[in-house]
Amino acid sequence: MQMVSNQAIMNWRTFVGFFGSTSYVGAYLRSISASDDYTKAFEDEVRTVIGEAPFTVDFPTELILAAQPHP
Repeated sequence: MQMVSNQAIMNWRTFVGFFGSTSYVGAYLRSISASDDYTKAFEDEVRTVIGEAPFTVDFPTELILAAQPHP
């Protein structure tokens, strides 16, 4: 197995937008009554921890190479 780097440079706004676009976050937000409050608190926390400077996020891809055995 080999890992291939897949880096993206983001700021906190882009990161929050990406995170919010995932199916699992969407499903969670639909399951709670105060989704706007949760989203606002998440944005505030991310901005506090990360700050304004861009940062690199790596979404590595795992490659599994298989070959048919030769007789």
